[in-house]
Amino acid sequence: MASQGPGHGIVWAPDSVRASLEEPVRPRIGPAGILLMVVVGCAITWVPAFAVFALTGAVAPSVTGGAGVSEIALWALLFSVLTGIVEGVTALIGKLRDRYRVREAAEDTEDGPVWLTVLRVARHTAKTAVIAGLVLAPQGLGAAQVAWLACGLGVLLNALPVVAANLLRRRRRPAG
Repeated sequence: MASQGPGHGIVWAPDSVRASLEEPVRPRIGPAGILLMVVVGCAITWVPAFAVFALTGAVAPSVTGGAGVSEIALWALLFSVLTGIVEGVTALIGKLRDRYRVREAAEDTEDGPVWLTVLRVARHTAKTAVIAGLVLAPQGLGAAQVAWLACGLGVLLNALPVVAANLLRRRRRPAG
């Protein structure tokens, strides 16, 4: 605890000290790890993207422009590859940024104010919508069609996992 009174305020450690404390607990991910993350991310992202596109195509064919299964599979593949590339570039930029300054602890923890979680979900949902737009707009779909599919992807890939994680976390916490 910090002492209260004159000359006994809280003293913050310099960035070099904080970085040396953080180094043993923060994993170092090299280029090979980032490449593996991109490949696994593509594989994991393809399934929900295909599910959203196929389900939407089955329920409301006008939203997908009457696309067939093979065309929908290609859209999902393009979406997952572009998502993997964007996430890989984001990870590389974060790695380069970490070389020059220490991240704030609030960015790295999952626990924090609710508004940080909402902001993180909104940022990832916007990124998902942009990627979906880049993939689906050249396919001849209209803005409303792209918006519906992007919303479905945003909810499935970004909002539902956060809601599920929070519900599981609440179930595991002891009452009291």
